[in-house]
Amino acid sequence: MSKNYVQQLGKVLKTKSVEKLTEFVAKERPELGFQYATYKVREIAMWKMIANRTDMPKELHNEAVEWLTSNGYDIEV
Repeated sequence: MSKNYVQQLGKVLKTKSVEKLTEFVAKERPELGFQYATYKVREIAMWKMIANRTDMPKELHNEAVEWLTSNGYDIEV
């Protein structure tokens, strides 16, 4: 993955939009088939990505951890 891809993904994740994340990954990494996963799986993946990235704002990281734990999901990817 290029540094540009990682930066762009970070910007998309900061929107907290499953739809925008789906569009981005479908365009940039279609081989992953992310767009074919259920909405819930994509939503969980988004929050896990946010929780595990070191470049996310602290508040957003905390929000992701809270969302995952309150919905019964592990924080780890």
